[in-house]
Amino acid sequence: MRRALGVPTVGTSFVPIALALTLVVAGCASTEPAPDAGAESPTPHGYVEGAEETADTQYRLVVADTTDARVSVVDLLTGESSSVADAPGTTDLVRDGRYAYAVSATTTTVVDSGGWTVDHADHVHYYRAAPRSPGTIDRGGRLLGVHADATHTALTYDRSVVILDREEQDRGRIVVLDRLPRTGAGAATVPLAGSLLTPTDDGIEIRESDGARAQTVDCRSPSASTVARRGAVFACADAVVVISARGRVTTIGLPPGTGPVERLAHRPGANGVVATGPGRAVLVDLTARTATPLPTDVPATAATAGETGPIVATAAGGVEVRRTATSPATRTPLPGVTDVGTVQIDTARTYVNDPASNRVFEIDHRDDGRIARVITTPGRASLMVETGR
Repeated sequence: MRRALGVPTVGTSFVPIALALTLVVAGCASTEPAPDAGAESPTPHGYVEGAEETADTQYRLVVADTTDARVSVVDLLTGESSSVADAPGTTDLVRDGRYAYAVSATTTTVVDSGGWTVDHADHVHYYRAAPRSPGTIDRGGRLLGVHADATHTALTYDRSVVILDREEQDRGRIVVLDRLPRTGAGAATVPLAGSLLTPTDDGIEIRESDGARAQTVDCRSPSASTVARRGAVFACADAVVVISARGRVTTIGLPPGTGPVERLAHRPGANGVVATGPGRAVLVDLTARTATPLPTDVPATAATAGETGPIVATAAGGVEVRRTATSPATRTPLPGVTDVGTVQIDTARTYVNDPASNRVFEIDHRDDGRIARVITTPGRASLMVETGR
């Protein structure tokens, strides 16, 4: 991997990374003066050629029809949709914020949704561009997760991790930088601020860009991972570990009875995470550093919009919404739906697909699960993810 930044001791700030982040933020401010009358607007930090900067998040749905191999993108702001790629044999669809990855037994088709956010902590940039497919990766099977930072994308499969050049990916080219062996840990690898956070059976190894191990964070049997606003989040045997871009490590204990965590679900950019598995579901507040057990009947499909809720999950033929961890559930049946798909949650809306038809339901989770809109997709909505954050 390229761009070695170095990693210092866990528990203190990553000095080189913190400096790099400071330079990025300072550079963003110093290179964007207020334009003079008649002068051209400066190029915003994070800009990609062909993109348009916007004032709002560009939420989009990527939908895969497993019957005809079609992968489509739906612009949730305009309602327009387009077929972007053919991905025969797709069995799963995974997102990383901007991109979706349609996985088959042998290949992975990369889909650029054309909507993304560049977050600089003190301010953000929103961009939109035409959806497209940069290409495919000759690796398929089970894809545990995909995570990316500004320079690298890590696709974690059951037996290997494929590292892509993120800058080339954003330009429309798939460039594989490395293929790494993978241990039996269930969590996915996370690129973060130029370093690589690699789960093993005993902890999270923080590696420099040249692959050298710099430090190991305690995390027994890491079983799931995600990225929240506060950093990379890993589910361990009895705790959740958060590693920030500045190198701070936070450990949040899980209550007894949680069991092995198989899934961490949340709104991208939020600091609340629902941890689910065969045991009891738990709402983890990464800001307050608390873990609150949810009612025993909360399904394993649950996701949260924030630190305290709302919490949304699929139910038999519909969805259920809880305003907080202790609120009773409000159930909303979805007309004509028997097998509900996945829950994709953002700030104001939740999206649930009907795998048997070409419909996606837009749910207002702040209004007790009211159906706000029914979206028609170009093909059957077999698999779906939301992008833009």
